[in-house]
Amino acid sequence: MAFLYSLRRSNKQESQSSESRLMSPPSLTQRVIQTTFFFAAYYIAGVLGQATTNIRSSNIGPVWPAYGVALAAFIVCGYRVWPAIASGAFVVAFFSPVTPLAALGQAAGATVAAFVGAYLLHRISKFDSSLSRLRDALALVLLGALGSALVSATIGVSILYATHVRAYSGLGTAWLIYWLGDATGVLLVTPMILKLGDFVGICQRPRIRELTLLLFLLSGVCFLIFGDPSLIPVRLHVLAFAVLPFVMWAAIRFGVAGATLSNLLIATMATLETAFGKGPFVTSTPFTNAILLDAFFAVLSVTGLTLASAIAEREQAEHQQGALEARLAAEQAVRISEERLRLAQQAAHIGTFERDLQTGVVTWSSELEAMYGLPPGAFDRTTIAFFENLVHPEDRAGLAMLIDHTLKTGKPTQSEWRVLWPDGSVHWIAGRWQVYMDQSGKPSRMIGVNMDVTGRKQAEEVRSRHAAIVESSEDAIVSGTPEGIIVSWNAGAQRMYGYTQAEAVGKLISILFPPELPDEEIKILETLKMGGRIEQFETVRITKSGKRVNVSLSISPIKDSSGAVVGVAGIGRDVTDRKRAEEARADLSWKLIAA
Repeated sequence: MAFLYSLRRSNKQESQSSESRLMSPPSLTQRVIQTTFFFAAYYIAGVLGQATTNIRSSNIGPVWPAYGVALAAFIVCGYRVWPAIASGAFVVAFFSPVTPLAALGQAAGATVAAFVGAYLLHRISKFDSSLSRLRDALALVLLGALGSALVSATIGVSILYATHVRAYSGLGTAWLIYWLGDATGVLLVTPMILKLGDFVGICQRPRIRELTLLLFLLSGVCFLIFGDPSLIPVRLHVLAFAVLPFVMWAAIRFGVAGATLSNLLIATMATLETAFGKGPFVTSTPFTNAILLDAFFAVLSVTGLTLASAIAEREQAEHQQGALEARLAAEQAVRISEERLRLAQQAAHIGTFERDLQTGVVTWSSELEAMYGLPPGAFDRTTIAFFENLVHPEDRAGLAMLIDHTLKTGKPTQSEWRVLWPDGSVHWIAGRWQVYMDQSGKPSRMIGVNMDVTGRKQAEEVRSRHAAIVESSEDAIVSGTPEGIIVSWNAGAQRMYGYTQAEAVGKLISILFPPELPDEEIKILETLKMGGRIEQFETVRITKSGKRVNVSLSISPIKDSSGAVVGVAGIGRDVTDRKRAEEARADLSWKLIAA
C-alpha cells in the first residue's frame, strides 16, 4: 500500500522533470522495494503470458504483459531498475522451452527495449506519467508500445533463430507476433502500473459502488462472449466489441485508471477463455488467432486510453481556465481596491512612503508631493537626505532621533513635525512608520504614512486662543444644553456666582435664578430654541452664598451645520455697582428737586 501511495505522489510531482526523476538515485530501502516489486510483477505477468499455449508457438505468443511491466518499471523507477527486469525476464524465459542462451538473449532484448522506450518517451515527448494529456497517451502508444517493441522483437527473434528456435511459419510471422505481443503488453499493463496510485483514491470515494457495478456487468458480458456458455446455443463471437461501451464508461467516469482496469479485465478473461479453447480467437490458425487477439486488445486499449486522457486534459484545461479567471478576478479586485485606496488617500490627504534601508532610496506616493509643497514627480526615487531638508530646522533633530530609535527597536513610531514649503509657509505633518526585517532578521525596509494636519493644528491654536480669552475674561461665560444644563463654566463665572466649575457643570442653570422670577428661564430657553438672541438683558441672579447680583446678559443659540439648535452660550456682566450708582444719583436728584 505504501508503494501505491508513492506512485500516486510521483504522478503529481509536475514541478520536477521526468528526466531528472529518472536519474535521481533512490535510497537503498527504496531500491530493494522497487527491485522486489518489479521482479515479482514481471515474473507473474510472464507466467500469465505463457498461458495461451494453443495460440503460442515455441516461446512467442500474441500477448506478452511482462513487457508492459518492464517499460513501467523504467518509467517509474528510472534506469537503475534494470537488474530487476533483466533477472525477471531471464527466469521466465529460462523455464520456457528454449535454451539458456536464448533465454539470456531474450532477457537482454526485453531490458534494452524497455530502456530505449523509456528514454524515447522522456527525451522526445517529455512524457508525464500521470497520462493527463492526450499527447502523453499517444506517445505511450507510438513510442512506448509500437516503437520500443520494434527493438525487443528484433533482438528476441534474432536470438531465437540464432539458437535454432523456430516459431510460427517463418521469421516474418514470428517477428510480427513478437512485436504485437510486446506492444499489446505495454498498452494493457503499463498504464495500469502508472496509475496504481489512483486506485487508492478511487477506492476511498463513494463511486466505488459504481465501479463495482461496472466490473460486474463487464465480467458478465465477457463470459457470454468469450466463454461460449452451454446455456446459450448461439455463439456470440460477432459481439466481441460489445465490451467497448464499458471501456468508454470506465474512461469517462474513472479516467485512465478505470479504462486500464476494464481493459485488463477483458484481456484476462479473453486470454483465459482462449487458452481453454473457447471464444472467437480459436476458430482459425494460431497465427491468425494471435493477430486477431492482438488487434482486439489494441483497439480497446487505445480507445480507452486516449479517451480517458482527452477527458483528463479537458478537465485540467477547465480547471486552469477557472483558476486563471479567478486570478484575473482577484487581480481586478486588487486594482479596484488600490484605486479606492488611492482616492481615499487623496480625499483624506494621506500619503505613503517606503525606504529601502540597504540602498537608502525612498519612494513616495503622489499625495506626499502636495503635502510638502513640491510639484509632481519631485519625490520619484529620491533619498532620505532630500526629505530631511524639507523638515523645519527646529524639528529635524527630534525626528532623526525617533527614526534611529525605530531602526534599533523595530517598534511602530509616530510623531508630528513642521515642514517648510518653498514659498516660506509652515505646514504640519503627522506621520507613523514601522521597520520590517528580512529573513536574516536585519532591517530591510521602512514603510509609513504621512497626513497633512495643518488645518487641525490651526484649529487647535484658535481654540487655545479662544480658551485663553474665555478664561481670562472678567465676565461670566457659560454654555449649556437647550434644556438648561450647564456644560462649561469659566473663571469669571466662578468669581461672579461663587460656584466652582466642578460644582456648576452638570447642574441646571436655574440654580442662579431668584425665586420671584420663576418664568424667566422658560421664556429665555424658548426664545433660544427658536433661534432668537437675547442682547443686553438686565436681570437679577443669586450667588452660591445667597447674595443677589445685578447682571447684564447676552445669550445666543449654538447651531450645528444643519441649523438645528444644539446648545446655548451666554455672557454675563456684574452691573451691581452701576445699578447702585444710578440709584444713588436718582435719589440725589429727587432730594435736590425737593430742596
